[in-house]
Amino acid sequence: MGRSFAAMSEAFTNLEAAAARFGLEVNQSKTKYMTTDATQRGPARIQVNGYTFDTVNEFVYLGSLVTSDNEVVAEVQRRIQAANRCYFGLVPQLKSRAISRTTKLRLYKTSQTGPCLWFRDVDPDQGIRRRFTPL
Repeated sequence: MGRSFAAMSEAFTNLEAAAARFGLEVNQSKTKYMTTDATQRGPARIQVNGYTFDTVNEFVYLGSLVTSDNEVVAEVQRRIQAANRCYFGLVPQLKSRAISRTTKLRLYKTSQTGPCLWFRDVDPDQGIRRRFTPL
């Protein structure tokens, strides 16, 4: 990370040298480049130390969607889709008469608690709320 291409290039060089000491290599196909300044859109590809990296507008980092314009709505939509996929994948089990109501309730709570906890602090129209309240 850096505020300029030169700073980013220097940080990458340091990272590459430190990784080489441990026998690690940079995976060119998995490494991407993203700018967060809307006024300075970079080229489609950049070259640093002989590596060529693609420029992206968004990527998933530690399970969260990071966008170049820092928009939270895309992350909210992604998580809603994930929760829906999880829920509709469980529908056959929830409709089954062979599974007890207690087990069905446990399945539902386990699959839907994560997205619901995250959503209580997010308002798609206003961004992230700054107050955190206990459940």
